[in-house]
Amino acid sequence: RLTAEVQYTSFLDLYLFVAALEFMMLICIMPAITAGSISGERERKTLELMMATKMRPWEIVVGKLMAALSTMALLVASSFPVLAMVFVYGGITLADILILLLCFAAAALLVGSLGVCCSALASRTTMATVATYGITAVVMAATFLLIISRLTGRERVSVNAGQWFGNEMEGAVITHWASVSLVVQIGLAALLIWIAIRAISEKKK
Repeated sequence: RLTAEVQYTSFLDLYLFVAALEFMMLICIMPAITAGSISGERERKTLELMMATKMRPWEIVVGKLMAALSTMALLVASSFPVLAMVFVYGGITLADILILLLCFAAAALLVGSLGVCCSALASRTTMATVATYGITAVVMAATFLLIISRLTGRERVSVNAGQWFGNEMEGAVITHWASVSLVVQIGLAALLIWIAIRAISEKKK
């Protein structure tokens, strides 16, 4: 109002705020949706009916996970116009938006798979919800401490990958952190889905 200047950094601040808010929303809502997906069926005595049909265990697990992911995809898509506002003044490219959406999808897939896995293993929805939120909180805290320790240069606190895999491997991981993060999250999600399918298969037998 005083200088009539346009602060273009305000749009980048809005982009960061909305992106961080969406990420926290994914982390907080996905466990609530998926933690009771299978254990809730067990409590309502409908899981046995589902297993008596021609549905295979992997169809039950993947179907529950896809239902939760579709809900989160709608929430993320609804906020995309706000993220696209930065295109008016620049600073963010289309590739940055796509990488952000991929990170959202990987995080939602990982947390959703964790919720479905805990729901398949736990007998009660309360236990599955507590386990999902607890494991998610531990993973987030450990990741946050690792990043902070790397940024501040405190090698003693962080895991020094160079001691195990060599300095070249450590440098490659730091340089291509987005790709490495996506691969790790998708791999962990696949493992959790497999555990959930095995748990359902054993009960079907």
